[in-house]
Amino acid sequence: MSERTEHLRSNREHERVPLEDGVTVTLEQQSIRGSGKNASPAGVYFIAEEEIKVKVTIGDMEYEGHLVRVENHGKGRTGLAVRFEEDQ
Repeated sequence: MSERTEHLRSNREHERVPLEDGVTVTLEQQSIRGSGKNASPAGVYFIAEEEIKVKVTIGDMEYEGHLVRVENHGKGRTGLAVRFEEDQ
């Protein structure tokens, strides 16, 4: 394991566990507004002006949270990170 991976693991607030259930994320907003940062003919980068609220379904359980990270994993795959609301 690399030093960077070990550092990230030791700084995490909560332990990660494997998950095999299907996950569905539903955006609650109809649109997301933000401040434009830069644009090119290939796309645009902007900062959302508020949290992006989502509902997450894992198996038969539903949680509320907000989207905190989106990553391009290539070949049409996208990674999403959601932080659950504190009061669940």
